[in-house]
Amino acid sequence: MMSRNLFFLLLFCFSCAFSIAQTDYIVFFNDKGEFNSEDAKNSISERSLLKRKKKGLALDYHDQRMNQYYIDDLSHYGEIKKKSRWLNAVVLTSDYSMKEISKLNFIRRVLAPGENKNHSRGKPLVPQQKNLEYGLAEPFIDQLNIGCMHDKGFLGEDIIIAVLDAGFRGMDTIPAFDSLYQDNRVIDVYDFVDNDQEVYEKSSHGTRVSSVIAANQEGYIAAAPQASLCLYITEDVSQEVNEEEFDLVLGLERADSVGADLVNISLSYFQFDSLQTDYSFDDLDGQTTISSIGVQIAADKGILVVTSAGNSGPSHISTPCDGDSVLCVGATNPQNELAGFSSLGPTADGRIKPDIAAMGSSINCIAPDGSIGPCFGTSFSSPLACGMSALLVQAYPELGVNDILNGIRMSGHISQMPNNFFGYGIPDACLADSLLDQILNNPIPIESNRSRLDIYPNPAIEDLTIEFEDAFDQVEIFSLTGKRVLFLNEVNQKRHSIQVSTLKRGMYIIRIDNRLQKKLILH
Repeated sequence: MMSRNLFFLLLFCFSCAFSIAQTDYIVFFNDKGEFNSEDAKNSISERSLLKRKKKGLALDYHDQRMNQYYIDDLSHYGEIKKKSRWLNAVVLTSDYSMKEISKLNFIRRVLAPGENKNHSRGKPLVPQQKNLEYGLAEPFIDQLNIGCMHDKGFLGEDIIIAVLDAGFRGMDTIPAFDSLYQDNRVIDVYDFVDNDQEVYEKSSHGTRVSSVIAANQEGYIAAAPQASLCLYITEDVSQEVNEEEFDLVLGLERADSVGADLVNISLSYFQFDSLQTDYSFDDLDGQTTISSIGVQIAADKGILVVTSAGNSGPSHISTPCDGDSVLCVGATNPQNELAGFSSLGPTADGRIKPDIAAMGSSINCIAPDGSIGPCFGTSFSSPLACGMSALLVQAYPELGVNDILNGIRMSGHISQMPNNFFGYGIPDACLADSLLDQILNNPIPIESNRSRLDIYPNPAIEDLTIEFEDAFDQVEIFSLTGKRVLFLNEVNQKRHSIQVSTLKRGMYIIRIDNRLQKKLILH
């Protein structure tokens, strides 16, 4: 007869085996049902609604809540840990097999852990601890000419920046952020890894990143010292797993719901731990990875996303740097040379990345004990560019994400000859301000249904086709500085193709018959 102790020992072992067999799946649903604008409206804040109205952005499918019937049915297969409206997906912990879950008729796709791998992740670059003199923000402020915007009175007031990171240990206790808390400019906090609001713990990476954006103390004035912040933990420092990308999208969703204007992501993904699914270079096309899908949706909703290129140089970028409508930032040293660790482009579909470069090697940041010292990594060039971008968003609230992005790109020191090392180069805040002012004060007429003008592809590389409902005679292309770089006369066609490969990469204005014009981007 089995003894009582042996029985409970076997029961305990069986329970352990049962729990180990459970798996975390990312499960994507087929649809959300018919679009309901009221449901979508109720899912975001009044500030977010006002921001979209100002930018002419409509509510869409991504704003709508998920199909509760699908969620209820799927919950019979395990515990639903997290839900994403934008991805229309959940994280499910289940002891069912991937094959069994995939059979459900409302499931589009199931992302499951991959095969066991033995790749080496390498050691992350970490800031060096060293107390330095005050005033060490000046080199990176000067590099991007950010002081020019400060002199014009733009310090980031009323701009909300969401920082998606690994932790903000010590941030609420050091003098560098005293005014941030005294002015109630910490708008929202959340830990998506643990599903709680404890963010002043774990890693101090987010504290250092935030210092480059918004620290404000005697002798250290950061890029956007009057901006408001949302502090979101989406990164699990103990492991590199697929679920972190899902959490990143949840952070983007929450940033949108509270009305954030910008997001900084000093995180990147490519290879994961054992039993997880890696990406290949072919996946870096801006529309395949979970995080690139998320950042594109955020951009479509009027959020300017700034992200790091990665620290794998001279190897390739990681995601979400590959996103088309994000500002991906490489790193330089204080001498404006490319940092050896800065990841290189292009994307899998041949687009130039990173977009720009900024100081990320020996850039001074603030540690959780309040000391100032050099930090290393594209993790720090990204918030520097984000802080600069915030000032431009403040100065031009009417302009859309792509306008701001292109203004920043065109202000780069090699914008006429971009490459996959520096992108469009080291930007100049004052020059970007001037370019954006021209866009704002020379508005592009909106074609009516009666006067339709189409140009494609846009962005273009070599050939450009112009279509108009009536025969047109004259085609002009202007640079953003107003210089006419191409002129065609006596075309007398409704459709005409032209070669633009001789023009330098950048943003232009194309004008038809001196009455209708559109923005044109050449890659």
